[in-house]
Amino acid sequence: RQWIFADDFLFHNRVHSDKLLFWGRIPAVLLAVVLGFFVFKLSKKLYGNGAGYLALFLYVLCPNVLANSQLVTTDLAAAAFIFFGVYSFLAFMENPSMKNLLITGTLTGLALSAKFTTVIIFPIFICIFLLFLPPKKNKKPSGYFAKFLVMAAVTLFTLALTYQFTGFGTYFN
Repeated sequence: RQWIFADDFLFHNRVHSDKLLFWGRIPAVLLAVVLGFFVFKLSKKLYGNGAGYLALFLYVLCPNVLANSQLVTTDLAAAAFIFFGVYSFLAFMENPSMKNLLITGTLTGLALSAKFTTVIIFPIFICIFLLFLPPKKNKKPSGYFAKFLVMAAVTLFTLALTYQFTGFGTYFN
């Protein structure tokens, strides 16, 4: 039944199907470019200039990126928003400010709205949190609990916002 709707939408629309597909692919291409920039930025931050360029080189030649960056699917968006969420969570762990908390919550919500399988981001966050233990001076692990609750609230709000606050419960079914 969904294929009938897709066929009608794509081929029996006032706008030509080539134009629809072209403009549908533009966000995926732009998202791939932004993801490449952040792959470079994180690699450079962690390991230096050479590693940043090497990571970007490998990213640009990755068959998955080459294939999915020109398709209108959720795969690249899921990968990108997981990466953005992890990147911002690392920034939050280095500097647990309200700004980093809100950015991480928002990006995590966007990741969850991109694809259902992006729930994998939570075990990744747990691993990163555990890697940052033992805490640095004046950073108690118990002090993060309230911040994680706020982050969860921002994540759920962003997720509900992407569903336009309708049918949000179906995400959990």
